[in-house]
Amino acid sequence: MKIELPKNIIELAQRACRNENEFRAIADGLVQLERVRKTVKLKHDVDVSDLWRQYKSEADSKKQADAPFEELSSRMRGSLMNFLAAEREAGVPAKDSVTATPIEGLQFKDRDIILVSDLEELVRAVAAGEASIDLLKADMAVIKERYKALGNFAAVPGVSKHREKTLAISPVMTEKDKLS
Repeated sequence: MKIELPKNIIELAQRACRNENEFRAIADGLVQLERVRKTVKLKHDVDVSDLWRQYKSEADSKKQADAPFEELSSRMRGSLMNFLAAEREAGVPAKDSVTATPIEGLQFKDRDIILVSDLEELVRAVAAGEASIDLLKADMAVIKERYKALGNFAAVPGVSKHREKTLAISPVMTEKDKLS
């Protein structure tokens, strides 16, 4: 789908705002641009939602078809892992373990699992410069949600809140819009 943007909007976008008349012209152009954008978006949203429903339906069918296999696989893996854990716990030497003899199509691998076992200790290490600050990433979604819910009562050391003015396009229709 090729979209032709009105030339006046393209020209307004290239212009710097220097006075009140230009401000109003650019603001009107922005409103017009956003309305065109919304129309195009609505058209694409319908197409995308149809595709999404189709994909979701196929994914659900695949998941249902795979469910019995996944359940049996999970049970069998669990049984094998429990046996290996019991073997380890009993102190069976590696040479006598079931893993010592290869089983065709099955591999035993060691994998490392990394956990933060003591968050307070990690924070101290970062504060002391012994660990990189990258190890402590802030979860901005949680922080924003807390501030939305609690407002000024959500004060957290190291987190600040400031307000800035932005532009929003109003959904209110003007008389000019109603006529067109």
